[in-house]
Amino acid sequence: MSLIQQSFKIYTQHAASFLAIIAIPAVLAGVASFFEPAQDETVAPGIAVTYLVFFLISSVVGIFMTLALVYKSDNLALTLNEAYALSAKKFFKYVLFTIVLSLVLILAFILLIIPGIWLSVSFSFAMFFLLLENKGIRESMKASFALVKGKWWYVLGMTLLLALIMFAVAIVFGIVSSVLAPVFGADFMYGVTSAVMYTLMPFCMVYMYLLFKKLQSKQDQPVTE
Repeated sequence: MSLIQQSFKIYTQHAASFLAIIAIPAVLAGVASFFEPAQDETVAPGIAVTYLVFFLISSVVGIFMTLALVYKSDNLALTLNEAYALSAKKFFKYVLFTIVLSLVLILAFILLIIPGIWLSVSFSFAMFFLLLENKGIRESMKASFALVKGKWWYVLGMTLLLALIMFAVAIVFGIVSSVLAPVFGADFMYGVTSAVMYTLMPFCMVYMYLLFKKLQSKQDQPVTE
């Protein structure tokens, strides 16, 4: 069974619990989007403040959601409360990790595009080491680098495959939205498309987690698909 099929099977079998994890973040993101000013639009200060508040809350809750999805992918028996409780314990560590990793990648991209891409792929699994194996930030990045070493092109290909699937879904729903916008309204169809893309986030996380575990299980063996 391919990683795509395996990921989809796990996602559909546990869809209710995965969707419960993303429900509140999705709603908050939708509210923030509703108040978001259009380009070059002048809005009342109250609306601007409301948008900023919901944007910040949505961003913070989105981080919790990401961590909860990691823990849920690793242990499908976790409840919603348990997944978010684990997220709370690692929240600040993950934020610091994100800042450090972002600075490293930004510097790499500034120096040259290719090193930036190379490091982005090499550090693809640092988050899993940080959260699931309780490694430090530096150790997590080193562990991911070692895991990907010798399999860089394979990891790039598998990651691009996932990106292509997400892109295809976005294109399809973009076309559907364009067709139905005159009937239901552009804002409503934009919300529907955004909601669909949100529901695919657990699938993406499960896919990356399974790829992570596959590489770990074959760390000393050549990887073939």
